[in-house]
Amino acid sequence: VNGCISDPKLLLRKQGGKIGDKIILTKAIGTGALFAADMRAKCRGVLVEEAIKSMTSSNRTASRVAMEYIQNETLQEEDGSLCQKPVHSATDVTGFGLAGHLLEMLIANDDGKDESGAPMERIAAILFMNQIPYLQGGLEAVQDGILSSLYRENFRSRRAVTNHKEALEKFPARYPLLFDPQTAGGLLFFVSSSICDRFIESLQENGVIAASVIGELIEFSPNAVETCQMGMDCGSDTIGRIFIQ
Repeated sequence: VNGCISDPKLLLRKQGGKIGDKIILTKAIGTGALFAADMRAKCRGVLVEEAIKSMTSSNRTASRVAMEYIQNETLQEEDGSLCQKPVHSATDVTGFGLAGHLLEMLIANDDGKDESGAPMERIAAILFMNQIPYLQGGLEAVQDGILSSLYRENFRSRRAVTNHKEALEKFPARYPLLFDPQTAGGLLFFVSSSICDRFIESLQENGVIAASVIGELIEFSPNAVETCQMGMDCGSDTIGRIFIQ
């Protein structure tokens, strides 16, 4: 990608999320499982068309809406200071799946410093499974036992999920799609709770219909999780980062 920007402060990076931020996703997930099913002639054409429509919808609109909020919104923090960047961080959801890219954003703060030079807040996330947008074809593929060939590698990110076993039992079709690799997936934003509702409205009014609040950021307490139950090498920087609700 080539280009330039007049003000580097307008750039959105993976780090920058703050405790209390809302997590916003702009496109439905499930393309990996859906097209794995399609390759086996086990996905209805109308569902393939739904996925293609989502994939060919540019992220440009959502990006422009975010830039408008960064340029035009000024918020007052609890300590009285002014915040001129209510959209704190962003990334796109692609090959690592929703869980993998969310995890990247969560751990990005660990060694970061804010504009004043102070260490960034260490953050974890609560995900609201029933509020995440899913492609129907992806759900049906999982129900048929069909997953992407890259799913196994992405599933390693389950070590970040505090209540993995409970989540898999409670959401047998939806939970696996957190690890589904996406093609032309949406954007993932961490935004201030004070502008969240208006931000969602702006996205949807501009045609980003799937935009949804899928979770929120909380404080990360690494000492609260001492062991990994998955039988693998799980660093303390990832364990306990995500809680499924």
